[in-house]
Amino acid sequence: ILKEFGLQAAIECQARDFAQRTGINCRFRCEDDGIELDEQRSLTLFRIVQEALTNVAKHAHASLVVLRLYRDRR
Repeated sequence: ILKEFGLQAAIECQARDFAQRTGINCRFRCEDDGIELDEQRSLTLFRIVQEALTNVAKHAHASLVVLRLYRDRR
């Protein structure tokens, strides 16, 4: 999904899968639809999201996860 549809779509899919697998509500919001990164940066951010969700599932005892992707102009 990441290579074919981009980072936003991959994170959306990951959030849905996480919610279904864990029963923890997971919301994703992308504040800039025009975020385009090279393949390595996209993969790095995607892996960070995966690891963060894994840590939430194992350690946080959360009932809600909110993921927000945005570009800091600085």
